[in-house]
Amino acid sequence: MKNIKKYIYLFLHLSYIAGFFYAFFQFLSNPRVEILGRRLWAYECWIILSFYLIFLFFILYAEKIVDINNEDKRQTTKFYRMNLLYFLILLLIPWGFFLILAPDQLMILFGLGSIYWRILGIFSLIGFLIYFFPYRYPKHKVSRYIMIFGIVDNVLPIIVILVLFLLDRAPLLALTQIPLLFHFMFFFIDQVCNNKKNS
Repeated sequence: MKNIKKYIYLFLHLSYIAGFFYAFFQFLSNPRVEILGRRLWAYECWIILSFYLIFLFFILYAEKIVDINNEDKRQTTKFYRMNLLYFLILLLIPWGFFLILAPDQLMILFGLGSIYWRILGIFSLIGFLIYFFPYRYPKHKVSRYIMIFGIVDNVLPIIVILVLFLLDRAPLLALTQIPLLFHFMFFFIDQVCNNKKNS
């Protein structure tokens, strides 16, 4: 499992870097007259870089937690709550309210004009309510089942976004979410495995 995670994370690092340079090249190659197009590519560069830095933070912090003695439960709990809190923020703002409330022109500009992205925003808000339970009650039995659901809940969007991107139905901006979905997928897998060992 560790080797699989290592190679997947290596691929994700390369994907982020390649995606950033691709967006930056598009920004530079767009004529200065096309201000709207240049702004869009500049925004994509910023989004990719921001999410990559967040992704790096979680990866490095996770490795730090592994090196800590198992007796120090506080750091592990802190990592658990921090991951879930960030996941809740993602569900609430960029994956939730933004997809629902953003103006049609802005959504079309980002390549998110389909009604399916609005529906995804609604499901993200429902997800926020579901995942708030294990954040509030991490030791409850129901929380473990939500963690199992979380594995599937992160795998499915990865597959859907990849398929849509290959069919040219999803923008590069959507593709940049896949590494974070992978991270949370592994996070939920680790939590389920740890709960099984402790039970």
